Amino acid sequence: MGKDTGGVMLASITSFERNGWPSPAVMNWVFQTCENFRHRIPLSFVPLHEYSPLAAARNVAGKKAIELGCEWLLMVDNDMKPHPQTLDMILEADESMDILVPIFHRWDGDKREAQLCWSPVESLESNNDTLNVNGRTWIPLHRCGSGVIAIRPHCL
Repeated sequence: MGKDTGGVMLASITSFERNGWPSPAVMNWVFQTCENFRHRIPLSFVPLHEYSPLAAARNVAGKKAIELGCEWLLMVDNDMKPHPQTLDMILEADESMDILVPIFHRWDGDKREAQLCWSPVESLESNNDTLNVNGRTWIPLHRCGSGVIAIRPHCL
């Protein structure tokens, strides 16, 4: 992704977690990301607060990203703590990649363990379908959580 692109729109989605107040972990990540990447790529920040259902906030984010002409929409839910290299994932993505999800886990209270929030395509048992781009391994997914997700707006 070059510096002349439409950049990335960061959408912070808040709702019932913490009574709608932004999570300190998310806000610290947003501020650090903006500081660390502001010279590398255009960034926009859009807070989305108290939409019901929560999917409505994602629709608003998609419309705004298209309106701004962004190359990527990165949505972060209020109860997530994105990895510091999440934006690097976007910058290093191949042109054929339209939806990116970093590895993240959620707590399953019934099983009392952390569960991976995505699953690879079943054909990956042999690892023949992984992609290696710029020294990173990319795994095609069958499904994923949406707590931290990057989408090219042309997919919306």
